[in-house]
Amino acid sequence: MTAMQGSFLKIVVVVLLLLVGAPLIGSLIFNVAAAAYIMQMMGMVSDSQEKAAERRSSDFQGVKVVPEGAPGLVALRNFDDFEQTRTVSLNMHMRLTDIRRGDQNAFDANDVEAYLASRLPVLARAECDLIVKAFASKCAVNKVSARPTEDLYQVSMRLTFVQREPFGELAKAPELNYVEIPLNLNDGDDKSIMTDSWVSQRTRYYDAVAKGCAKIRAQNKNCAVMTVTIASTPQRGSSVIKVNAGARYAILQ
Repeated sequence: MTAMQGSFLKIVVVVLLLLVGAPLIGSLIFNVAAAAYIMQMMGMVSDSQEKAAERRSSDFQGVKVVPEGAPGLVALRNFDDFEQTRTVSLNMHMRLTDIRRGDQNAFDANDVEAYLASRLPVLARAECDLIVKAFASKCAVNKVSARPTEDLYQVSMRLTFVQREPFGELAKAPELNYVEIPLNLNDGDDKSIMTDSWVSQRTRYYDAVAKGCAKIRAQNKNCAVMTVTIASTPQRGSSVIKVNAGARYAILQ
């Protein structure tokens, strides 16, 4: 009998002992919970431990990475999967007419809150479509919300994505340096735009994100888009808003 088989038999015996003589539902729930706890203590439930160990480790494909505990290293290891640190974050000031643009559904002006509850997920999925078109293979909505601010709504979105282009090649070295590179998507000061040009402006930003990573990859052989942040500041009494936009990339060199 192997060690694993022996451990499994021990778990079965423990679970049976816990469940025998537990006719009440409350006792059954308690005993099942106790059995799960024992299984975890015996090393059979270790997903969280494995994830914690992965986050503590400082290597990429077996090559040591410095600095130790680099913040985006887990996202690089899980390059083809959604990862919580790989995000697009938006904080956009929009008029209600901007939110409604393209929506042919009936609208009850006396119940804006209910309308937003149904409309915001649609906008977030449309944002994912823009991201997929520019640089992602897939995108998911993490959260979306809106709150009124004077005559505008502050719409916040957090999206996660998987990059479409491969990370790239690694230098043949005993040790790799993890480096993050920031990019100002405005090429300078905050950009002033009208609220009704939000979509076209964000499309340009996402295209710039893709081009920025391609340029870095051409120089360094690898590049990953880590975060994209777009935020606006309203100008009192005007339809003009100022937009700050940036991206961060990760490379191993």
